[in-house]
Amino acid sequence: MQKSSENSKKETNNSNQIRNGMVLELTIEQINADGFGIAREGDFTVQVADTAPGDRVIARVEHVSHHSGTAWARPLQAPQRGDKWKRHFCKESQQAGGRCGGCPLGHITRDVYKQVKLDTVADAFVAEELQLIPATLHCGVPKHYRNKSNFVVNRNKKGLVQLGSFAPRSHRFAPMQGCHINAHAITRLQREIQTLFEDNQVPVHPAPSGIRYVTIKAFSTGALLVDVVVNDEEAQNTEAVAQALLDIPDVHGVSVTCNPEKGNQLRHTSSHLHMGKNALCDRIADIQLRMKATTFFQLNNEIAAVMYQRAAEWCASAKTVWDLYCGIGGLGLTVAKSSGAVLYGCDSVDDAIDLAAKNAKTNQIDARFTSINLNTSFPSNWPAADVILVNPPRRGIDAHTMEQLGSKTASQLIYMSCNPTSFARDAQQLAQQGYILRDVEAFDMLPNTSHVELLGRFERGTK
Repeated sequence: MQKSSENSKKETNNSNQIRNGMVLELTIEQINADGFGIAREGDFTVQVADTAPGDRVIARVEHVSHHSGTAWARPLQAPQRGDKWKRHFCKESQQAGGRCGGCPLGHITRDVYKQVKLDTVADAFVAEELQLIPATLHCGVPKHYRNKSNFVVNRNKKGLVQLGSFAPRSHRFAPMQGCHINAHAITRLQREIQTLFEDNQVPVHPAPSGIRYVTIKAFSTGALLVDVVVNDEEAQNTEAVAQALLDIPDVHGVSVTCNPEKGNQLRHTSSHLHMGKNALCDRIADIQLRMKATTFFQLNNEIAAVMYQRAAEWCASAKTVWDLYCGIGGLGLTVAKSSGAVLYGCDSVDDAIDLAAKNAKTNQIDARFTSINLNTSFPSNWPAADVILVNPPRRGIDAHTMEQLGSKTASQLIYMSCNPTSFARDAQQLAQQGYILRDVEAFDMLPNTSHVELLGRFERGTK
């Protein structure tokens, strides 16, 4: 019987056909940016959760993609752990057997962690044949850095209200109790909101007029803003809920957003102020920035400040600065305040432009902000710039803007990016427009995740 069992195991492991439920003995060779250890089994690449290079594990296959020759597995036993693995700090993590996909790199040692992120950048740069590749990852505090969190509201089978997230690629609810990356003030308010909704039997999605999502924005002063997303504009008890939230210590304002649409998109329309203050100021580097609960902004104040200040160092002699995709003005205002430059900024979001103008006034900076959709339009009456700043969405600089940049004579272009792949692609296109990449640095804006932020300095050369 023993011999038959061994033969069966050998046959299973050597099979070129991997199936769901199959148990494999695997040696982890490397790790990817999503935190999965990589092993080879016949013609398949097997991604194994909660593993690191040097581990030898017995794992059960949970999903197979025959189109890509990839399988996903979870370890049942670990006969051998290498020196690059550590126990994940959060039991809710998908890597540790939970459902939350928020911290996929929380189970590897610090040296491997940094290398994984730098390799992500290197792979993107090599694919575009870029020669200048960052060798250092600028890091800050690894936990409790996140200044805003969007929570899914769920009532479980026991009737308890929970604020959490959706598991990756699904609508399954993932608990986020005691989250290790949210600011402490967010976690405290999360608990209080759960209790408030339970005690008052507040309807939650999918109940009619139920609350779908809650956004909590934390400021360095300890102040908090809340946005509540409801199914319909006439949701019952919204006013009572808003007042109860406003009565919680440190909550300064509550806004409401209506989202009746299906799917996971958080908001389809702008929020409106319901009670309390609409926006509050936070200090980032040397400037005060006014923002709302729903304002798009960097989630890590510490790293954002470091990046802003590095850009200001690169632009110390600037006299006229353009800030494209300016948002609420953080990057441009920092550069302008440091150099004394006149600032011109644009963004497609009217609310962001309104906040940017107020932020310029608060910081006593000479700035003009305009609402422009750079996909189709471009500033036509601004004076020539010494420096152009770009901080586009993840997709990178749009084609229309890239074409326009070719006709500008700014001596420098500073590019802040949240996506190494689009940055590398755009760097090649900028070179064709006459901008040569001279400096680039990598920053750990979202610790424990796969994301890497880049700041690049381009000098004007020749096409």
